[in-house]
Amino acid sequence: HTVCLKNLCPHFPKTATMAPKKSDKGKKKAADNKASGVTPDKLIEQGNVALSNMEVELAEKFFSRALSMAPQDTNIMDALADVQIQLGESDKAVQLLLQSTSIAPSVNPFKWLFLGQLQSEAESVKSYRTGIELLTSLLQNESEADARQLLSKQIAKAHCSIVEIYLTDLCYDEDAETTCEKEVASALALCPDSLDGLQTLASLRLSQVRKGEAAKIISSVFDRISHIRQVVSARTVVEEISGAAEPPEFQDLPEMEFSIATVKLLIECASEDPLLYSKALDLGSSLLDEDEDNVELWYLMGVASLGGLSPCDSNNNTNNECNNSTNNSNNNTVDLESAQEHFLRAQSMMDRLREEAAEQEGPDAQFMYQEQYELVQEHLRLIATLSQGGEGGMTMQTSNNGAAPVDEEYEDNDDEEEGMEVDK
Repeated sequence: HTVCLKNLCPHFPKTATMAPKKSDKGKKKAADNKASGVTPDKLIEQGNVALSNMEVELAEKFFSRALSMAPQDTNIMDALADVQIQLGESDKAVQLLLQSTSIAPSVNPFKWLFLGQLQSEAESVKSYRTGIELLTSLLQNESEADARQLLSKQIAKAHCSIVEIYLTDLCYDEDAETTCEKEVASALALCPDSLDGLQTLASLRLSQVRKGEAAKIISSVFDRISHIRQVVSARTVVEEISGAAEPPEFQDLPEMEFSIATVKLLIECASEDPLLYSKALDLGSSLLDEDEDNVELWYLMGVASLGGLSPCDSNNNTNNECNNSTNNSNNNTVDLESAQEHFLRAQSMMDRLREEAAEQEGPDAQFMYQEQYELVQEHLRLIATLSQGGEGGMTMQTSNNGAAPVDEEYEDNDDEEEGMEVDK
């Protein structure tokens, strides 16, 4: 917490007759900058170098200083906002982007897409559509093939972002479904093989309870991602060092967030095609190799390892939510040992996050993962139940002695819930 320096000094009453003396600090600083040869352009250059070295906080200092010297320069505002987004300072970034769009709305149209990401509901849609309009104008006047392809992809992504908003925050809007169909069609018209467009279409079909169509679409997305990742991983160290040209697949390599969303959709569609559980595990495993500290991935891997079983199955619950959940199939393979391992890892990571939140914000701080934490506990209780006798009709992965795998620390405990370490 920042300490206000005013509170460290005695209180002085306000004077109605005396005007405050103007400070020469600003003039002195400008004179010092001029004398030392510091210019906004040099500071921007230094900021870009810092970014290339992954020194994001240092880049923020350079860009902030550059903006103080050129307070109306929207290019500096946009660069600083980008850095602040990377540092998690979203509120500051929004204010900068709003200022930038107000001063020069058509300069660097991509800033409208950044702004749309940081806003919500109707405000977000408005920013995305402004960005789409400006970028489409650029596309119409662009003749260079690579530039056209880049612009088309960015516009298609913006259309997909609007769909996601109408599938979540604005799902109750009376025109939500029509809007989603229109936007995803626009995205795929621009880029027919767009991974973003196809994934968004799968998500839309899933929300329309057209799960069979969704399963086929997301399966094709998985196949494309797998191919791209194989090509990228096949690039040798020698090729990288020698500077050999990158294959075109490098440009299509999805970001981590996109790939995690694909894992989710594979799991959600797997009741139509049980093989999608294996695909979810395959992709999730390779993603964990890149980011083993991603708690969401550990949770999703646990869910996929259960092959469609959910806590509803062990609660004899007949409510609609459970009846509509992913049902187990006789063709599924349930790997209890792997599921338990993944859920326990997710729980351990969330315990650590809870402790860190308590240290930073106090013991009464609201835990942002509470709902997910409770879901992990429910799944661990389900595994404990299944481990005692198995689930009829299911194929269980077993340990070497033929029994469903259970950690030794749980075997001798008569009370299943007390036996699981779920209430640390």
